[in-house]
Order: sequence, then C-alpha cells, then structure tokens
Amino acid sequence: MELKVENLGYEVRGKRILGNISFSVGAGEMVGLWGSSGAGKTTLLLALRGILQQYDMGRLQGQVLFDGRNLAAYAYPQLGREIGLLFQQTDMQLFSATVYDEVAFGLENFCVPAEEIACRVSRVLEALGLSGLADTSPRKLSGGQKKLVVLGSLLVLAPKILLLDEPLASLDALERNRILCLLEELKNGGMSIVLVEHDWEAARFVDRMLFLAQGNVLAEKQRTEIFTDRALLERCGILPPPMAIFLEAMGLPPADFFSMGQCWNRLKGAGYLA
Repeated sequence: MELKVENLGYEVRGKRILGNISFSVGAGEMVGLWGSSGAGKTTLLLALRGILQQYDMGRLQGQVLFDGRNLAAYAYPQLGREIGLLFQQTDMQLFSATVYDEVAFGLENFCVPAEEIACRVSRVLEALGLSGLADTSPRKLSGGQKKLVVLGSLLVLAPKILLLDEPLASLDALERNRILCLLEELKNGGMSIVLVEHDWEAARFVDRMLFLAQGNVLAEKQRTEIFTDRALLERCGILPPPMAIFLEAMGLPPADFFSMGQCWNRLKGAGYLA
C-alpha cells in the first residue's frame, strides 16, 4: 500500500494554494507536515482524502495515487473506508446522539451485519478507553474525548491510512498525553499516518517530515535531521522547541530530542548532570 502525490497543485480564483508537491507515504510510515498557519497543510490533507477531487472548488493539477490508482477513480464512499481524516475542529464530524452511535455510523452505512457492528464498536471503544461513555452524547465530552470518538469512528472502519489535522490542538496535558499514546500505538501497529501538527512532541513519532511554506514543500527531512537547518525553520515560520534551543545554547549538537526526558538524558550524557 502506498499513497503517492505527483506534481500536485491547487488554485482557487487565481490564488495558488498548493504548488507542484510530490511525495509518498509507504505502508506503516508516519509522515509529518510542518509549517506555519496558511502554509497549505490542511488543503493538502483534503487532497489526500480525495475531497478536493470530489468537489470542484478550484483548479487541481497533478494527481494523488492510492495503491497505484488515481483517487479520482475511486467511488467517494470507498475512500472513506480506506483513508480516514480527522479534522482539527472535530465538532464538524460529530452528529450522532451517543458515542456508540457515532462510532457505529460508518459501519451501518456500509451495511455491515449488526452483530459484527456491535463487536467492532465494542473493541474500538474499549481500546480508546471510551466504553464507559458509550451512551453519552458526544457534545458533552471534553475536547480530547471528542477527538477520541472521531478517531474511533475512523478506526472502526479499519482504514489503511489516517490523516490527522492537529490532533493535539486545544487539549490539556492529560488529553494530549492520551492522544500521544494513541499515536504511538497506531504507529507501532503498522498504521500509515500523515500528521499535521505544531506541537513538537508529536514529531518524535514521525519517520520523515515535510516543511511547507506558501503551499510549497521547501524540504523533506528525516526526524534526526530536523534541527540541522535553522534557516529552513525560519523560512517556514517555525520555532524549534525550547529544549532544542536550550541544548544548542549548552553546546550540544542538534539531534533527535522532543521531550523533557530526552533533554535530561542528553544533558546527563554530556556530563552536565550527575
């Protein structure tokens, strides 16, 4: 399974939103899309999900291939089973009366037998820690719980690829940690993921990162190369994490560090801490 973007461009009323983007996402790979607000990250996710191809809102160039076929050749409902998209504003994806109904909705639309629906929904709710909220209205949940419910409605369909638009946005520390743990579990389980984030802590799970500015991919970096080009981060309007700035000030070379624990280990290994 591979998701491949070839020379993708997108214009709306003469304004270029995406410009000649090419990259691929392999099976079990997590690719990060990083850039400032307005860089084109969300629009790119819409193209990867086939939404731009489905709705003629602008001029689309190039193509997105899934398993060697252009997304435009797929029936739109079929893409819903293969490629899941989590919007940043998850309220846009919640409309059922209960958490259980929300997670079951997609399976019901694909005419999955009732017994199988009950089994798959129960497994997903348990895996996400939502079993006790099955009869609760999604509107009464916290931001993190709502994101878990939407993720559940995607995961229950067993997609091959997940597209996540800022899953950590506007969450408290406990909810952020819960989503981060889920990201790690999905990656370790072999799920292919395209991740849009501003939170550097999520970057520790990515294999590669694409840096976007004004609709263009300026560079593609391996995770361990992210902090070797400070000029690139500045061109993309991105600030490195405080730990990276601190370690650089201590004379330690840029490396793969995204958490306080990793920062502590780097300082200890360099002899700054006993």
